[in-house]
Amino acid sequence: MTSSLRVSRRALSAAVVAASALVAAATFAPSDASAAPRHAAAKVTLAQANVVVRVAPPTRRVVTTRPARPNARAVWRDGYWRWNGRKHVWVGGRWESNPKGTWVAGRWDKRPGGYVWIAGRWRR
Repeated sequence: MTSSLRVSRRALSAAVVAASALVAAATFAPSDASAAPRHAAAKVTLAQANVVVRVAPPTRRVVTTRPARPNARAVWRDGYWRWNGRKHVWVGGRWESNPKGTWVAGRWDKRPGGYVWIAGRWRR
């Protein structure tokens, strides 16, 4: 019984780590679901990976100076606070050279027990 309990805790812990990795990877990957990383060990979709973070994110940083716009169609994507499993880490903004509509910035939603990251997306 003790042995199976340890395996269950390990499996649960691995699933939580995998879900956190998917959420973190989704913030760097394009919003296209086909571009999301695929892990054989964890079959967790991005929709299922609602990780509740008990620590409130810091206030959003205000960027007064941006790098030069690479082309006339480029759209600026604001930076955001990403949870790395231990603390919030700032991810700087960037230019998106091939916009697919209007960018809707990601945000932290207050939920019971903490905060959940809602990833940014393109709205057509």
